[in-house]
Amino acid sequence: MRLSRPIIVFFLAASGVAAALSTSVSAFAGSEHEEYSAAETSAAAAQDARQRAEQQTGALLAQYRHWQAAANGADKSRAQQQLAELAQSRAQLLVELVQTDPWAVLDTAISEQQRQGMPADIRTMLEQRFELEGELEALYEDHVDGSHRLLHRLKTADGEEVTLLATDNQAELPHGSRVKAKGWLLPKAEGVVDETGVVDGGLQLLQIGGDGTATGSSVMSSAGPSLGEQKTLVMLVNFTDKAEQPYTREEASQLVFGQVDAYYQENTYGRSWLTGEVAGWFTIPLSSQVCDVKTLAAQAQDEAVEAGVELSQYNRYVYVFPNNFCHFSGLASVGGTPSQAWINESLSLPVMAHEYGHNLGAPHAHSLMCNDGTSVGGGGGAVGVNPWPNCTNLEYGDGLDVMGWAPSGHFNAMQKQRLGWLDDEQVLTVIDSGQYTLSPVAAQQAGVKALKILKNINENGRKTWYYLEYRQPIGFDGSIAAADSMMDTENVTNGVTVRVHYEGGASNGVYLLDMTPETNVDLYTRDPALEAGSTFVDPDGLLEFTPIRVDGTEAVVDIRLFDSPCVSQPAVVEAISASQQGAPGETLNYQLQVTNPNGVDCGSLDITLDVQGPTGWSVQLTDSLLSLAPGETVTTSLAVTSAADAASGEHGITVRAWSGEAEAGTQLIYHVTADSLPPVAVDDEAQMDSKQPIVIYVLNNDWDPANAPLRVAEVTQGAKGSVVINGDGSLSYTPARNFKDGDSFDYQITNGSHNAQARVRISLTGTGGTGGGPGKGKK
Repeated sequence: MRLSRPIIVFFLAASGVAAALSTSVSAFAGSEHEEYSAAETSAAAAQDARQRAEQQTGALLAQYRHWQAAANGADKSRAQQQLAELAQSRAQLLVELVQTDPWAVLDTAISEQQRQGMPADIRTMLEQRFELEGELEALYEDHVDGSHRLLHRLKTADGEEVTLLATDNQAELPHGSRVKAKGWLLPKAEGVVDETGVVDGGLQLLQIGGDGTATGSSVMSSAGPSLGEQKTLVMLVNFTDKAEQPYTREEASQLVFGQVDAYYQENTYGRSWLTGEVAGWFTIPLSSQVCDVKTLAAQAQDEAVEAGVELSQYNRYVYVFPNNFCHFSGLASVGGTPSQAWINESLSLPVMAHEYGHNLGAPHAHSLMCNDGTSVGGGGGAVGVNPWPNCTNLEYGDGLDVMGWAPSGHFNAMQKQRLGWLDDEQVLTVIDSGQYTLSPVAAQQAGVKALKILKNINENGRKTWYYLEYRQPIGFDGSIAAADSMMDTENVTNGVTVRVHYEGGASNGVYLLDMTPETNVDLYTRDPALEAGSTFVDPDGLLEFTPIRVDGTEAVVDIRLFDSPCVSQPAVVEAISASQQGAPGETLNYQLQVTNPNGVDCGSLDITLDVQGPTGWSVQLTDSLLSLAPGETVTTSLAVTSAADAASGEHGITVRAWSGEAEAGTQLIYHVTADSLPPVAVDDEAQMDSKQPIVIYVLNNDWDPANAPLRVAEVTQGAKGSVVINGDGSLSYTPARNFKDGDSFDYQITNGSHNAQARVRISLTGTGGTGGGPGKGKK
């Protein structure tokens, strides 16, 4: 679909997210209390904005019904003016709301059917459905002023770009991936270049960026590009109006290929390392008073080529420049290769290691702050600002991880395992009660680096896990005990740290827990460890664990898993790609994921799959009978062949999973594309102020189900006037001498395949004088 449409004139209010990345660790950590307070304030403001959006949507639809019922003439005109005012106000509110709560926009969206019935000038102020495929641009933008953004943009083959929102739970999708997005496109505010789309149901992954291909809704592992040699080109760049050189090439090389390389060799246990060179300084024809990172990168690469650098020898590009109009300290693409990172003068180990971590595929390292004196809520997690109802996500809250606010701390174990730096033997899944031994995360010798304990499986089969680690001031974890450390060294080194991971949040659903919520009220997760001799009891009473010994070289943890009564849940069935398209008679293959969401106390689950498709179609399951262990997920295939004479459009296929008397299921869509559906033509009413020719824009309220372009194919003539088709699709009506107070005629529209017909009724509302000008045809 083409995205060009009128711009609605209003301005975005400034908004910020309370999180920070700074070259000053102490300043960063000091803002943690402010971040939590800001999060509470932001949540209250977002709830208020959501309620106002719901109220304004209701008022708009009520006024729309009033406009429909209004008689022609002045009443109709006044009703439409009020409708326009409500639509304008609501549009501005939604464009502001989407920055902080895009999911609220999904909840208040006006249906496409309701939208199509609105007057044309009102439709330009309303959200509209979109479905696009293209390349995903994924960038983390980290600011020194306490804000951050995960930017998702979709670049189509036509060169159009759409900023995507409501994709926070898909932070693991690598930059450069090919995806399909569908949802609601918002009206553009003045001064905004890109369209803004709120994604409904998540992005569908068509091809992974960088190395490898895959299909599905997300990708949990990006281990390929994050392993082995990382061929890196650092380009030192300055500007025509600011030719400063804050660093020498030697200083930049020592920082990147000395300190940062050493950090990642240690962090990955020798599984990843940096090689490359530093090029520049290059003075590019760009002002420091603008923030245009794409032009900066292109010009830097051109200069490097002119200097004899072979760009093809590298798959990671870093641009370092003196402070310019960009307000971020660092900007980085997320995963995939080739990757890019922009360092705005802040060339230091904390910033460079952090942005390079994004390049390797890591999101930010979060912590959880609960408002009721607990460490975590009961049950499983959720996606969003409040992963548990009583707990708030602090974006950079993990003070032990360089992807949080640590100056050089190791990545957490869940991210290391996802990136391929730890294997299943080093991250041990606990399935029985007993005593388990942990070695320090930063220690390079073999050993278990994390214990993984199941906390919950929700009704959708999504699991929540505890991860236990042992941190000691070794290597780059030495910042724990540094003189200027903001962490409570005694607490951290004399216990185990606990994180929780909700799988529904993918790589972005990991949170450091505060195991001492009763202390350091203003410091939060600076004393996060569960110290030796202390016991943590899961809020649901299903497990508990106690560090019984820590001695600097290992920690021994006693873990107790308690039996619980089985409350069996039905099987969960999800389609990896629920909507596909094909020609009549074509066979499409759908991949189905079937999960037993129950815990170990419920045992295995016997599942029978059943499929119902349209009459005359063929459906064939690879597996119709399954027996799954607790928590197990399997993938099976379904082949659907449409009838040779299947009509074009969407056809539903229902998949049901029976486990005993319990039923679950999912709906698939087979979009037959052999032909289009007919357009919809809507009758029009036009008013004449005088017996003069008028122009009637009949296509304004006609529409096509597939958004195909429409044109007027033919018209009949009025009994008391003549009708002409104009080049822009409008119709000109000229009254004859015998015209008195009304007339009518029919017109036919086409989408190229099908036709539809509607009637235009004309009435004289004036005194019959000789006024001129265009008529007031109803849209």
